Amino acid sequence: QSTWGEYPMAPSPISVPLTVLKDLLLETELKENDSMFLVSSVWWHTFQIRSQQLIRDHRDELDQSNIQVELPPLGPVTNATLMDGDHLKQNILEGNDFWLLNSAQWGGLCKLYGGGPPIERRVVRGKNGLFVETNPPRLAVYVLDHTAMALPQNPEKTVTLSRTSTLESVKTAVLTAIGRPSVGSSRIYRFVPPKTVFEWTSKFATLEDLFEGRTATLEIVLE
Repeated sequence: QSTWGEYPMAPSPISVPLTVLKDLLLETELKENDSMFLVSSVWWHTFQIRSQQLIRDHRDELDQSNIQVELPPLGPVTNATLMDGDHLKQNILEGNDFWLLNSAQWGGLCKLYGGGPPIERRVVRGKNGLFVETNPPRLAVYVLDHTAMALPQNPEKTVTLSRTSTLESVKTAVLTAIGRPSVGSSRIYRFVPPKTVFEWTSKFATLEDLFEGRTATLEIVLE
C-alpha cells in the first residue's frame, strides 16, 4: 500500500456497492456528545458531485444491493486547507470551508481513499441548541506569584475546554494542568480591558456566558 505523507492511500480503482456510496452522502443529524469530523469542502464537493452523478447513472438499480460502482479517482482525503500548523484555522465556516461527517462516514472515506488528518469535534448543547464546537476555547495558563510584575513570554500550559465548561470544570482543568488539583479553595476573576474586573461566582455559568464572544483574561486566585 502506498502512502501520501504520513497517511495511507487506498488502491485505485475502488469498487464499492452502490448502497455504500449513498450512505456516505447522507446528511448527518447532530446528537449531543457525538463526535463529528470535518472534511475540507475543496475535496468533499468534488467527491459529492461525482458520486451524485454515479447515483443518477444507476438510478434504475438503486434497490439492488449487489450493484458495484467504481468510485472516482480523487486521490486521498486532504484537510490541509483547514489547518494552520497544528491547529484548525480560525473563522472557517461550515459549507464554505468544511463539511461535517459522522464517524462512520469519515471512517468509510478514509478506508476508501486514505488521507487526513482527522479533525474530530464534539456536538455540544449551547444557548441556541446543538452545535459542533469547531474551535473550542484554548486558555493560555500562566502561573504567577504575588511579586510578578508582568506575564512571562510564554504560557506554562495551554488548556482546551468547551464553551459549555462551567466554573468548576474550568478550575479543575486548569489546576490539574499545573499540577495543583487538590487546592482546597480558589476564586476566579475576569478582566476585560481596559479596567473591568469582576469575580466569577456562578457555578452554572459557562465560558460561553463569560466571554460573550470577546477576549478576556481569567485569574484564578489560590487561597
